[in-house]
Amino acid sequence: MTTLYTVCSLYTVSSRSFVFVCFFFLNKHHNLPFYATQPCVAPSPRFIPLPEVERNKSVTVGQPIVLKCGISDHKAEVSWYKDREQLSGKHGLTMETEGKERKLIVASAHLSDSGHYSCAVADDAVSFKVDVQGDYFTTLSARFVACEVLTFV
Repeated sequence: MTTLYTVCSLYTVSSRSFVFVCFFFLNKHHNLPFYATQPCVAPSPRFIPLPEVERNKSVTVGQPIVLKCGISDHKAEVSWYKDREQLSGKHGLTMETEGKERKLIVASAHLSDSGHYSCAVADDAVSFKVDVQGDYFTTLSARFVACEVLTFV
């Protein structure tokens, strides 16, 4: 009866690619080795499923909008979109990373912030529906709260 001895190692090729190398020996003194390699690729990052209530937000004009999602790989880079257009860091908009959690924060909601948002990574995405409520006059009063009324005599 022949016993086959194995020594295996995992070698990093890149941040998401590895090679699994095994050396097989016909005896325990490591004579007569032969080897096989098996390429391994780290799985693509995936979003952690969110309940529907977390993906459908309703806020009033002037309130903050906070969209949160979790991802399997804390190093994953995500992109945020609103109505299929990529968002960048504009005034009043913040994108945060805390471990495996990603956040998009709109400091003060406007009616124009209503829409469909998504957070995307290579092969996965999570979507949100945001409804900002308030009428035209509520929006105007929120903008003019700091104005002084001058009276002329």
